[in-house]
Amino acid sequence: MDCKLSYEELEQKVINLEKLVVYQKLVLSSIPILIFELNENGDYLDVWAHNQEELVANKKFLLNRNISEILPQEATTKVMLAIKEAKEKGLSHGQQIQLTTPKGEMWFELSTTLKSKDSSSKRFIMLSRDITKQKQAEIKGLKILSDIKILQGIIPICSYCHKMRDDKDSWEKLEKYISERSDAMFSHGICPDCLPKVYLDAGLKYDAVKESK
Repeated sequence: MDCKLSYEELEQKVINLEKLVVYQKLVLSSIPILIFELNENGDYLDVWAHNQEELVANKKFLLNRNISEILPQEATTKVMLAIKEAKEKGLSHGQQIQLTTPKGEMWFELSTTLKSKDSSSKRFIMLSRDITKQKQAEIKGLKILSDIKILQGIIPICSYCHKMRDDKDSWEKLEKYISERSDAMFSHGICPDCLPKVYLDAGLKYDAVKESK
């Protein structure tokens, strides 16, 4: 069977391949994630970034280097666990890492897949999705819950000076006690019931002051 292609057919195949490459690049450019190709040792084989500022270092610097040279120890451990799981199961998802980037501190969620099961030198595609806003909201929510928990229950308070007793048996002013355990801030003033007493303590007659206004 003759499988030779004519020049025109070969040229058309090349054109189709070029169109496919352009299409793939357009698809990738519309996805706001980082894509890495790694081997099972954690070496960077290829890098694609929608936003270069989300990379800890530029692509040229990353290529052919090991993640242990680039990432913090905790992040390196999680990436290697993702690769191990993808090697065993074909897919890994859900690991979260925190990195310092040109944009500042960022959080990423990893999704890793085994690129080829048959190859002796296994390669992995790792997608890294920016979850910084979600993580910040989660951390803030946990802090709020923690503050609410601290201020729940029976809180000992002096019936005379209104100081509050903490868990170390120290007595603190109400304002200090609450401010240190929540985001609340205090603005001081004088209520109408206390105003006559303030004038009296200052040696002034409250009625006389009202009449002079």
